[in-house]
Amino acid sequence: MREILFRGKTLTGKWVEGAYYKQEEFYGDKEDAHIIITSKETLDNDFALESHIVIPETVGQFTGLTDKNGKRIFEGDVVKFTDSPFGFSYTGVVCFNEVSFCIKYEYWKKEEFHRIGQTDEWQNMGASGTVTYEHEVLGNMHDNPELLGDK
Repeated sequence: MREILFRGKTLTGKWVEGAYYKQEEFYGDKEDAHIIITSKETLDNDFALESHIVIPETVGQFTGLTDKNGKRIFEGDVVKFTDSPFGFSYTGVVCFNEVSFCIKYEYWKKEEFHRIGQTDEWQNMGASGTVTYEHEVLGNMHDNPELLGDK
C-alpha cells in the first residue's frame, strides 16, 4: 500500500512531514488553518501527536517515490531528471497533473510534463530500445526558486 504523507513549511520556517488537515475558520479567524500532524516517541515509549500550522502554498504530497539518493520526492520539489541511454537532462517542479505525479518543465519554450517513474520505448530506422530516467531532488520551489531560472 502506498504511504500517504504530506510536507509543509511552518510559520517559523521549519519543514514538517505528516498527516494533512485543513481546519476552516481557525479559532474564529477569517483564514483557514492548514495543519500537519506529526507524532514523536515520548520518554515512556508512547507516541504523542503534535500539530503544526503551515503555510498553505508550501503543502505538498509525497509521490511515493525516492530519487537516486534515496530522498523522498514531494510536490513542489525541484527535480533534475536525466534519460538513459542518451544523457539529456531537464529540470522542473514536481506537480500532480491529471492522473499522476509529474515534473513540469520547459522544452523549446513549451511547457511539458514528464511522468515520474516513466519508462519509454523508442524506435528509429530499425533500431529500438528502452529509455529510463534517473531523478535527483535539487531543492524545492519555496526555498530555492533560483533553481528554476527565469521560470
